[in-house]
Amino acid sequence: MTQKNEFEMRLAVIDHMARMFLEMADFEETTPEIEEEALEEYAEVAGHLLDSMGFKPSNSENGVDFTANFTLIDPEKYITDFLEENP
Repeated sequence: MTQKNEFEMRLAVIDHMARMFLEMADFEETTPEIEEEALEEYAEVAGHLLDSMGFKPSNSENGVDFTANFTLIDPEKYITDFLEENP
């Protein structure tokens, strides 16, 4: 494993969450294209979930182990603020 900075750890967590969402969706029939599209959508959802929790990861020496701080943000406030910033 290789060292990862905070940004790389955030991406690793988003990727992990997206893949977990895909596995939990348990598609009956799928294609690589459908899976890739679903992963992109799940990654977007994962990013929002992390942002709504004020997710701040640390660097990782091995690319797997890390610590993180969270600050829970009211869901309605998060969505309202996001929509104002991204009309």
